[in-house]
Amino acid sequence: MLLRSLISDRIKWVRFRFRLTQYEFSQSIDVNYYTYRGYENCRSDIPIHVLVKIANLYHVSMDYLVGLE
Repeated sequence: MLLRSLISDRIKWVRFRFRLTQYEFSQSIDVNYYTYRGYENCRSDIPIHVLVKIANLYHVSMDYLVGLE
């Protein structure tokens, strides 16, 4: 649960950094809005392919997203 919370905080920070709503962010990574909301609210695990997409689109490292840096 701790890792899920950390990843949730990191993706939320990326979204805030680019001044996007949850809806806009979910559309940019090609994920259903309600599914994305579940990731950000720690209700579900975010798949690795979605983390990779976030890292590539928003120029953040995977290490950052999973709390290794």
